[in-house]
Amino acid sequence: MILDDLRFDSITPSDWLKVFDPLNTAKMSARYKNKLVVPRIIIMSNYQKAENFFANLIGEDINQFIRRVNYGTKIEEEKKGLELFGKTFTLSKTCKLETPREKQISDDDFITLKYDFKELYSDNDRNKFIDKTLKERIFPRIYPKTKEDFDFLKNKITKMEN
Repeated sequence: MILDDLRFDSITPSDWLKVFDPLNTAKMSARYKNKLVVPRIIIMSNYQKAENFFANLIGEDINQFIRRVNYGTKIEEEKKGLELFGKTFTLSKTCKLETPREKQISDDDFITLKYDFKELYSDNDRNKFIDKTLKERIFPRIYPKTKEDFDFLKNKITKMEN
C-alpha cells in the first residue's frame, strides 16, 4: 500500500491502528464502500518525522503508532554556506527506548516517547541507497516465502474494478 503526501487527518486514529495491525484484516472507512485492507508493506511519503506526524492524532497514545513503523527514511540537502553539495539518504529502524523521553510538540504540550528511530545506514548515492533498501528491507517483506504464504494471499487479494 502506498500512501503518498499524507496528512495526519486523512485517516482516523482507529483506521490508522487497523492499517498497522499486522495480524488481523479490517475494513477501513472509504468514500462509497468500506475497503478490506491487508497490506504486506505500507509506504508513506510525508515531509514530517513519524513522531511529529502522529503527535497530531488526538485520543491515542503516539507510541501505538510509532512502534508499528518499522523503518523511516529522510533526505537531507548538504550545504556549505550557499553552495549545495548534494543529498544524503538515511534509513532508520524503530527501536524501543530503554528510558522513555519527553518531546515538546508545542508551547504547552509534551509527549512521552517510548520508541525512537536508530540510524541503520546512509548514502549520498541515491541509486545505491534505493537498491540496498529494496534488497535488504522491502523485498523480503513483500515476497511470500512459502507455498502457504501464497495460499494465504490468494484468499486476500481482490481485483479492483474501475
